[in-house]
Amino acid sequence: MTRDDARDLQCRLEMRYPDGDVEVTRVFGGVEVEAGTTCDRVFMRTTDDSPLLVLLAQTRPTRM
Repeated sequence: MTRDDARDLQCRLEMRYPDGDVEVTRVFGGVEVEAGTTCDRVFMRTTDDSPLLVLLAQTRPTRM
């Protein structure tokens, strides 16, 4: 993943989660994603081609 790809991913996640904060960091062979609000946080380290990244960035949020 290039720096531009990481920035694009961060922008897509920020649009998907406008009330939270998102941080995307490139690491060897992949990416770290941290997202959440003051009450809830999610941290994930995965490869560049992870289907989870696609799901996070492209699906609509679900409400329960």
